[in-house]
Amino acid sequence: MYTKLIKRSNRKVRDELIKIYLRALALLGLILPLAVDIIASDPWVDRQGYSIWVLWPTFLVATASMLFLLKNATLKLFHHLDLLVPLGICTLAIRSLWWGLSIPALSALSVTSDWNIFGLALSISLGFIISIFIYVAYSVWTLTLICNTIQGRPIHLLDNLTHLPQRYGKTFGYGAIVTVLLFTSTAIAILFSTFSMVLASLIIGAISVGLNIATTGLLLRGVARPQESFFDGLKEGYRISLAHLRRWIAPVGVQLFLLGLVTFASVSYTYPGGSRSAWNWGVNGFWVGGFQDQSHWLSHVMNLVEVPAPTVIASLLAILLGIFAIVIKLHIAQALHEKNALGNRPLPRKEGGESDQARDSD
Repeated sequence: MYTKLIKRSNRKVRDELIKIYLRALALLGLILPLAVDIIASDPWVDRQGYSIWVLWPTFLVATASMLFLLKNATLKLFHHLDLLVPLGICTLAIRSLWWGLSIPALSALSVTSDWNIFGLALSISLGFIISIFIYVAYSVWTLTLICNTIQGRPIHLLDNLTHLPQRYGKTFGYGAIVTVLLFTSTAIAILFSTFSMVLASLIIGAISVGLNIATTGLLLRGVARPQESFFDGLKEGYRISLAHLRRWIAPVGVQLFLLGLVTFASVSYTYPGGSRSAWNWGVNGFWVGGFQDQSHWLSHVMNLVEVPAPTVIASLLAILLGIFAIVIKLHIAQALHEKNALGNRPLPRKEGGESDQARDSD
């Protein structure tokens, strides 16, 4: 009896130390890249200040949405800040990867292979592929924590990380299917640009909206029910996404807007020897089923003013949009949980231990 108590006590101490370590690592992952961007970046050149006009509106709209449209989900995140641990660790992992690729011995990993498929230009490197695997792991870990939180179970960072492989394959597969569908549809839409660029842009926008609507709850379903077969989960993920659409159509719409589904910018500036006024608009296809954090507004505006975006602004936007994506997923998971679409039944008990759901979010 005493031996069992000692073992339990040692395990609790070990788990608590690991939790502290993971939290510290996550905090480092959010602070270190910003510090490096500030210290190591070159002084801002003319027109890079336009990036502020992307950061502030994004911050204000995201904050207002979290305070009013997503109040309950935001409060839940505030009371469960461990949900941000995977974000910090993923940020550190990705930045460490790209810092490592700047080392001559590892530079071969960053060599790109250019592809042109139906008019879509792609540059793929081994480093890019590694980053995809990191992002998938981040998505699975975060979604598992979200399911655990919504179902009222304590968050165990170590346990959720341990159960990562059970859900990784299904999440990777679902993401690959949606990405291929989006890529193929976009490539076909580009063919229409020969006749009308406006028509091609409208098709790309419609496809992006349609895929996002039809797969909103797909990854949550896959993570919450790893025991469900791959194709049953795919079918059910599609069904519940459409069946409960009205519960999250407004928040997802805001997310699509902040990421830049449709972008428009008009600039006017002077430079040595003259002045320039320009405007442009664009439609972008992307999927928010995971945790999309790339601002197409920033790239659009900076391309228009013909200067690179400051890395610190890009990093701040990625963190802000990453947090907003977590709040969105909390809101969606809560809605699905209330309809019992995530599943509350425990998995079969493992021999000599607890069921997965007793310790985790299945």
